[in-house]
Amino acid sequence: MKVKTSVTLSEKLLAAIDEVAGPGCNRSAVLEEAAADWVRRRRREEDNRHDAAVYATLTAEQIADSDVLKDSIDPVELGDAVELETDVTVDPGAKGSASAAG
Repeated sequence: MKVKTSVTLSEKLLAAIDEVAGPGCNRSAVLEEAAADWVRRRRREEDNRHDAAVYATLTAEQIADSDVLKDSIDPVELGDAVELETDVTVDPGAKGSASAAG
């Protein structure tokens, strides 16, 4: 379901959107894509901060004993599942948050 909203943008930004998107562009679609990308990027950053915090609690011995690095897959080969997903939906578990859904 789409919800109509009002957004205020600078004239320069709106002109740049129109220039890049080309004639007959759907501004709503451009802004929706940009907002979905922003949400995915913020969620990824949050996940990375969480992972770094967990990793920081490990001792050198725990890291050395871990099979995580031995069994890990190169992220470039794996890709980013979030990047492949097209929709952003509300996460019912977190007030005001959204999650990626494909």
